[in-house]
Amino acid sequence: MTSLNVLRQLGLFSFIRHARRLSLTVLTVHGVEPQCSELLWRPLRKQVDIQTFTDQLDVISQHHNWVDMQGAIEHLRGNGSVENPVLLTFDDGYRNNLDLALPVLEARNIRPLLFVTTGYLNNARTFWFDRFDYAIQQIDRPWRLEVEGRRFTFNPEDRCAMQREYQALRRHAKLQGWHDQRFHDFFVEACYSIESHTHKNLASLQARDPVSATITTDELRKVVERGVIDVGSHTIDHMRIDKLDPDSRAYQLTQSRLDLEAITGRPCRTFCYPNGDWDQASREAVSAAGYEASFSTEPGLNDIGCDLLTIRRVFLPLHFESAHIEALACGVLSFKERLSALLSF
Repeated sequence: MTSLNVLRQLGLFSFIRHARRLSLTVLTVHGVEPQCSELLWRPLRKQVDIQTFTDQLDVISQHHNWVDMQGAIEHLRGNGSVENPVLLTFDDGYRNNLDLALPVLEARNIRPLLFVTTGYLNNARTFWFDRFDYAIQQIDRPWRLEVEGRRFTFNPEDRCAMQREYQALRRHAKLQGWHDQRFHDFFVEACYSIESHTHKNLASLQARDPVSATITTDELRKVVERGVIDVGSHTIDHMRIDKLDPDSRAYQLTQSRLDLEAITGRPCRTFCYPNGDWDQASREAVSAAGYEASFSTEPGLNDIGCDLLTIRRVFLPLHFESAHIEALACGVLSFKERLSALLSF
């Protein structure tokens, strides 16, 4: 029996749910994968599969009450009456959010908030992390890439090692503090270099790919008109706005909001920081661009009266274990982490 199961049996989950019944939980997902037999390729950056996602929702629904974007914001302003409220968000704007996840959500009366990267609508443009993921898996010999003095080697004969190297490369590159345009250019150039040797690229199958395909404007407009989702901005180009100059930051924030308002015919009130990264300057820029609320990836629950421009979120895991899902949703894991940190002194 896991430690979380023990804590649940001892009643800690119920105690914390009651103690934090007025705190808002915001859950987040990027993409949702179909069953393995339907995949055109196997991403190193795996997403939650649809069955696991469905099971997770059912566990959360046993103890929490789903709210939509408006309900979440009003709750944090002190105008709500729902106990144990929970909001579901999706980042990036993958088509599988609509094709796979939305039918499951509609059946449970869950209205998610979808953060869209507007520069990826209506084209075969792929996110750099998906494009590089696909490209590096097409090599037939070890491929080496150097970033600021550190060398990364991708061996096509060892998928597990390749997956670790892919994750390590992403972390290392993000830590360099580059302007985000340089960051994007670096990975685009790496993809071009690999694709010139393999003669294979993700764009060739993106339109029918259940993993990397993005939403079109028509698809987005239709689901908004049906009233089954809310939409927020995730910039135009998936840029980390704390790594941009002021003019580029303002453009990414303002133009993406205007784009979404033109598509949906409705105000775009919310924003999500790409990669969850923000600082005081980017927070102020979000406010100046006209957003009422913005979401980070800092873990934890949100109390009434918290800063609406740095709302915390919790990532749904790739696996299903009911005690773990309950712990995430009610804040037990955050409590456990704080307690461990306290006891370490």
